[in-house]
Amino acid sequence: MPLVQIAYASSARDPFTKEELLELLKKSRVKNQALGITGLLLYKSGNFLQILEGESSTLRNILQKIELDPRHRGFLTIFKRNIEEREFPDWSMAFRNLNDPETDQLPGYNEFLNLSFDPEDLQKDSSHVEQLIGTFASAMR
Repeated sequence: MPLVQIAYASSARDPFTKEELLELLKKSRVKNQALGITGLLLYKSGNFLQILEGESSTLRNILQKIELDPRHRGFLTIFKRNIEEREFPDWSMAFRNLNDPETDQLPGYNEFLNLSFDPEDLQKDSSHVEQLIGTFASAMR
């Protein structure tokens, strides 16, 4: 089956604590590994940006669950594209909490989640998200 990469953004109804984020990450890694899903999860001030990679039908099911999850609101698919190979092949879920004050000192840091953006504009031009993915993936390998 062909691989697909999907990027989406959403907001938490209530900001996650560090412990809640770590629990979410732990559960996601177990599920994603079992389903053959890889990706990246970024969190900043109650906002998520996630990239998921895997088979289309599997990703469709995961996204439906995320959209219905009462902890999320404002779900926005940024892009969906076919890919030849995974950008995050070894990660059942890479994670970065961008609220950490030392984050901007890390390799691959990107100011993207500190910027304000219009959801419709982001859907029309996803180049900033695509650049973020490439920067993060190459810096973290």
